[in-house]
Amino acid sequence: MSGGHMARKTGERGRRWYFWIWVITSIFILVALLAGLGYTELSHADNRGVFKTAKLALGIQGSLNGAVMENYPGKRPAKNLEISVDGKNIEPVKSGFFAVRNLPTGIHTVIIKGKGYEKVVKKIAVDKGINEESFSLSLTPVEAANRWMQTKKENKYEDTYSYLHPDEKARIEKTRYVQYKSKLQKQYNVLLKDFIVHTPRFVDTWKHPGTGNVYKDIAIMKVDGVITANHIAPIKKSWNVYAQNVKGQWMFLSAN
Repeated sequence: MSGGHMARKTGERGRRWYFWIWVITSIFILVALLAGLGYTELSHADNRGVFKTAKLALGIQGSLNGAVMENYPGKRPAKNLEISVDGKNIEPVKSGFFAVRNLPTGIHTVIIKGKGYEKVVKKIAVDKGINEESFSLSLTPVEAANRWMQTKKENKYEDTYSYLHPDEKARIEKTRYVQYKSKLQKQYNVLLKDFIVHTPRFVDTWKHPGTGNVYKDIAIMKVDGVITANHIAPIKKSWNVYAQNVKGQWMFLSAN
């Protein structure tokens, strides 16, 4: 057999060998893509889903552990939240915590909603392995006002003070404020028996009646309350409360 003939035979075997390697590799990749390795949160309308699944097929994935907390006076455990990652609802593992496994690396969108809270939308970069992220909840103006009024109803003056705007705290120190409120309560037995906070209206500017300072982006809420005092039948009274968003939380102006 001539050398040229042997070379042609060897070349043909090499081409067949590379062809079957290509076929087998293509089948493996296709199966891996279809399997998705457990991550099913892909939107069929999103072309990026193909790339996400490909990352999983290559083992490029991570997990996200989320801690959800209030950043507000008298912090409470965050309950009854609706949490979603890339549009898929996630069940919290316990109050204020959630975990998502088998996420492809890259950017993911976390949305958190709940009664009394402002909606949270946050983009999270997930790397390979375990990723930990905290989410701060802001109260709605009405929820903040309800909590503030509740401290008044329960005569918890230290808590009432903690809801005040920083400018109000600068005007009157905590000890003096608590002593003043306690003295009034003991002397006149003034009690807030019940209250309702109404839907807020928002104004671009508002002038403080006590200081003359002008504040921007103020939420004004009407409160209907029932008040009792010594030797006086319950009185129905309405008044307004004023709040400004300070670092993501609604704090109250006018230290009443």
